[in-house]
Amino acid sequence: MDIIRRNLLTLLKSGALNEYGNIEPMSSFKWEQLFKMAVVHNVSSFVYKGLKHHQYDKEFNVPNTILRKLEEVSNQDNAFEESTEIKLSNKLLNIRLKKIRNEELSNNSSSLTTLDLLELLIDNVSNLFRKGLSIKLVLELGTYLRNNGDDVDFNKLNRWLSSLHIVNITALIGSILITVFKFDKSEVPFVDKVSNSSYTLFMHALGNVKKNSNKEEWTIREGDNGFVYNNPEVLRKNIKRSFKYFPYAPIEASSNFITSFIHSISDVQE
Repeated sequence: MDIIRRNLLTLLKSGALNEYGNIEPMSSFKWEQLFKMAVVHNVSSFVYKGLKHHQYDKEFNVPNTILRKLEEVSNQDNAFEESTEIKLSNKLLNIRLKKIRNEELSNNSSSLTTLDLLELLIDNVSNLFRKGLSIKLVLELGTYLRNNGDDVDFNKLNRWLSSLHIVNITALIGSILITVFKFDKSEVPFVDKVSNSSYTLFMHALGNVKKNSNKEEWTIREGDNGFVYNNPEVLRKNIKRSFKYFPYAPIEASSNFITSFIHSISDVQE
């Protein structure tokens, strides 16, 4: 792991989980690269908080320009939190999810903390299939478990995950907290067996600094001339993700690809 990613990971642990590590001195150019990675992964607020934790370190050499830019981006991110409906791709599973929500909210012995954790796990899963692993959502999952884990009914959570057929895919995501962020397995009880590929999955995502776009990628589109065009790159990515994670969640993997493809076709005007 190169020095930029080592420092980024240390800052993420510090900013999200309040874990202290060693920040290695870097050149201004490398701090600029770290800043760009933080922006791409939408984790600027975690990085900025981590830097504040380390600001009195003896070898702290972060340029003031980087600190100012991180503070500005963090404030913008906090001011604008995109709200999206949390759901799965499969209609039948979404019916089950809705039933779980309704029953839990109307139950006298309800566990809203457990329900919130379920929602966060589904958000991670949904994003994994649609866009790839979200560094930010993994950190939010870790933060939630550290702050609220003692109040979670993990027996109930495991029943829900089983009924939604996402036990293995959530275990893959939860394994990242163990292999990368050094959580104790007892902190992540919904992980029955730690996935050996979780570390590689996270590091690959961390190193992917291709600029994300808020614009929805198109698979099929009708041109001004009336002809229909397809985007082979997006289609290839959707197929690759679906096949890659199919062993972990066959129903969701299949449904995600079909849903995204049908959604693109529906945008074509007849």
